Amino acid sequence: MKTEKMLLVMLFYPVFVFGQIWDYPVKPGTEEWTCIISSEEQLKIVQIPNDILARISTDELARLCIKYPLFFEYTAFNDERMAISLMIEKFNGLRELSEREDGTIALMKIYDRMKIQEKEGYIEKGEYSSVLHFEYIELLLSSDVFINQLSVEKQKELRKMTVVKYGKKIEHIDVYGMSGIKTSLLLSSVIINKINPENKNYQLLKDFIANYNSISNNQLETISMINTQTNE
Repeated sequence: MKTEKMLLVMLFYPVFVFGQIWDYPVKPGTEEWTCIISSEEQLKIVQIPNDILARISTDELARLCIKYPLFFEYTAFNDERMAISLMIEKFNGLRELSEREDGTIALMKIYDRMKIQEKEGYIEKGEYSSVLHFEYIELLLSSDVFINQLSVEKQKELRKMTVVKYGKKIEHIDVYGMSGIKTSLLLSSVIINKINPENKNYQLLKDFIANYNSISNNQLETISMINTQTNE
């Protein structure tokens, strides 16, 4: 009986296992996950316990947010930025991260380490660098609650990082497709307009930010040139 109870505790509340402070008790792809029918139940079970949130480091919290089992929910919405805002509101891990003054810096560290995929479907074991994870973190970083945490210098640092990722994605457009390209340009465009609201392309970039999912190829080429050539 004691053994059975211990197994249940490890399944639903795995704290301090293998050196990490906490991990999601049930993950997509497992038999336990398939038994959870409603989205409300899924959302409830992936919430981070409050006592863990109170003592977890920001870097570890950011890693948990990238591993968030429902991270792909933004793909079900036409307005992905609105979806990300809703996800931040509903998931206590993202909400807590957005309220920490070093939350965006922690996301930047992860973003900087993320490797561009050169083959479709290949992901290095233990890494969260899939096409959808890149879109997810770029959408997070482009949201006001995260980007507004950064100083101008840090915003410039993030934009340089994003332009590098964008260039590498272009080299593997067969893997990332247009959606993966657009989120990089979205993040870079948001930063340009944050840093310098007086820049000559402000309205053009503002329109792109509002409608990036429906932009034409010709318009995308223009936005690409602005993002890769401007010094702002």
